[in-house]
Amino acid sequence: MVFVENAFDAGVQEPLYRARSGNFTDVESSFFSITPVDVLSYQVAYQSRNSTITDFVVRNNDNVTNVSWSVFTGATTINASNVTVLNKTSSVFVIVETNYTTSGVYTTTGTANSSTQKDNATGVAVV
Repeated sequence: MVFVENAFDAGVQEPLYRARSGNFTDVESSFFSITPVDVLSYQVAYQSRNSTITDFVVRNNDNVTNVSWSVFTGATTINASNVTVLNKTSSVFVIVETNYTTSGVYTTTGTANSSTQKDNATGVAVV
């Protein structure tokens, strides 16, 4: 089996998959979408009695240059203090520590924003 990776632009893509055995060939296709910005690997990496550490990767898949991020902790929203300038296919690793005043289960969300697009991922913090 051979896999060929193509660098697609943002938008809906339709790659073709070909399988050959002797004189027989079969072709399949599938659709997927590439967004201009992605939130990848979102996780609540550490939890204690009153704090958490959340991390995720923001990736630029298109020609978007100015990207910002935010984290909703379940109690408050933490925004990036500066806009990050990312070249196409570049990424930034985000780490956020949150201190909680009340114990409980909190739904958390990491968001990446560009001027035209946004993406987010959700996790759970137990403190």
